[in-house]
Amino acid sequence: MEPDAIRPVRSLFVSPHFDDVALSCGGTVAREARDGRALVVTVFAGEPADTLTSFAEFQHRRWGALDDAVATRRREDRAAMEALGADYHWLDFPDAIYRGDLYRSDEDLFGSVKAPDEPLQQTIAAALQSLVERARPRSVYLPLGVGRHVDHQICFSLSSKIASTE
Repeated sequence: MEPDAIRPVRSLFVSPHFDDVALSCGGTVAREARDGRALVVTVFAGEPADTLTSFAEFQHRRWGALDDAVATRRREDRAAMEALGADYHWLDFPDAIYRGDLYRSDEDLFGSVKAPDEPLQQTIAAALQSLVERARPRSVYLPLGVGRHVDHQICFSLSSKIASTE
């Protein structure tokens, strides 16, 4: 869904990555979509900006996505949202593995958020607040994945900044 196409919804779900909401609370999304309109916003849905780091290449091999991993994940997400009956919107922020050399190992990826990501957090907060203002949901869901992934930590840190308009 294009940014200008955001319409009022019953529920808005913030998904750090493409599969986080579908896997963690797909039943809730389907119920909310059935009873009104549900919008799933995937935060880290952007394309890599530069050449992949060796860690990003390693992650792609680990996922079995040797070609365009983001395009593959978008196709999967589109199919999942269709199955759940939800609208979806992808923000253009890159996954941690695509943000240069900040996160170069699993230890980094599941450790503390790096200080250079602070401005990114503020930009994401503003983008999500704008979506909430336009979609006017009765409920905002921010499900968290297990494992302390830095992108999940970033989204969790924004939960107090995202205010429902009801």
